[in-house]
Amino acid sequence: MKLLKIATSLPLLLAAPLLMAASQVELYGIVDGGLYVKKTSGKDTTIGIDSGRKSGSRWGLRGSEDLGNGYTVSFKLENGFKLDNGEMDQASAAAPEGRMFGREATLNFHTPYGTIGMGRMGGLLSGMGTYGLMGTNSSPFAAAWSDAKYNLLFTGNNRYDNTIAYKSPTFNNLTLYAQYSFNADGPEYETWRDNSEMASVAATYISGPLKVVGGVQWRDTGISKKLTDGVVKDNSATQRQKNALMAATSVSYDFGTWKLYTAAQLLHGAEAAGTVMTASGKRGEKGLDGYALSLGANVKLYGGDLKAAVAYADGEDKGKTASYGDYEAVQSSLGYLYPLSKRTSVYTVFSYWHVRKVHKTVATNSVTDNFSFALGLSHKF
Repeated sequence: MKLLKIATSLPLLLAAPLLMAASQVELYGIVDGGLYVKKTSGKDTTIGIDSGRKSGSRWGLRGSEDLGNGYTVSFKLENGFKLDNGEMDQASAAAPEGRMFGREATLNFHTPYGTIGMGRMGGLLSGMGTYGLMGTNSSPFAAAWSDAKYNLLFTGNNRYDNTIAYKSPTFNNLTLYAQYSFNADGPEYETWRDNSEMASVAATYISGPLKVVGGVQWRDTGISKKLTDGVVKDNSATQRQKNALMAATSVSYDFGTWKLYTAAQLLHGAEAAGTVMTASGKRGEKGLDGYALSLGANVKLYGGDLKAAVAYADGEDKGKTASYGDYEAVQSSLGYLYPLSKRTSVYTVFSYWHVRKVHKTVATNSVTDNFSFALGLSHKF
C-alpha cells in the first residue's frame, strides 16, 4: 500500500516544475523537528527525536488564476509528514497509513460576493489551514508547540473531508463564515445516516490591533458505518453522540511589544474534551458537557518571542454507562522562539498539565500529572 501511494505521487512531483511554468504555482513547506521529553506520573520517562514539535512538518503546492472582473480560482494541496521516520501524517480510521494531502486539499472560487471552497479542510473553530479561525487567535502557541497547544484542553481542532465552506466579503470589519461536511472522515455513503456530518457558522471582527472570533458547531458522530483499515464496518454498537454542540470565542489584542490572547469554549454532548477526556457511554447516550478557558501572552524579548499561557477545563460525561463522570484539567506552558534567519528558527517549550477524572463506580479516581520539554529547529521554504 505504501509503495502504491509513493508511485502515484511521483508523477505529481515530477510534473510540479511544468505546473509552475504554466500558472502561478508555489512550492512551499516547513521542516520541523527536535528533542522531546515527556514524563507522566506513574509511567517511565520518554525521550527521543520527534517531528513537528513547533509546527507540523509539511510540503505543499498552492496557486491561483485571475479570471478577471474580480473572479479568481485558487487551490491548496498540503502534505504532512513525520521528519523522524519519513512517514505520511494525518492518519485516521479511514486512512490508517496517512494521506497524500492530509493537511489540506482545497479548490476555491473567489468572487466579489465571497469565496466558496471545497475539499478537505480545517474546521472553522479549529486552528488548521485556510479556514481555521481559532488557533492563532486563542493562544500564543496556537494549535502547535508540542503540549503547549491550546487544543490540549479545547475541542474542535479537526480537519474534515467532503467539506464546502463560504467566506463573505468584509463589511465594517466583520467577516462571516459557514461550513458543512457531508462526511467528516472517509468517503460519503449512499445512506445519509451512515455519514458523520458537521456544520458550523462563525464570524471575525478585526479593527486595528483587536481581533475577535466567535462561532458554533454541530456534529453528528452517531454514524452506523465506519471505514476502518479500508473496510466498511458496522459501527452501530459503539456510536454515541448524534447531536454534539460546541460554541467558542477568542479575543486577541496587539499592544506592539506584546500581544494578549483569551479564549473560551462551551460543550454539550461532545465526543471529547480536547485530548484529556473522551466520552465512554454506549450507543445513544449523551456525551460530554463542559467548558474551557485560556489566557496567554506573547512578548518581544531579546530579538525573539517569549510565550506563556494557562488554561482550565471542567465538565462531566453524561453517559449513563460511562466509566468516568466529572473531569477537570489545568495546563500551563512557557516557550521561547528565536529566529536565526527569515526562514529558520530555534525554539524551546516546557508544559505541565494536570488531569483529574472522577470514577463513577470505583472509589479510586484517575489523577495524572504530566510534564514535557521540547528543544527544536524549524525551517521554512
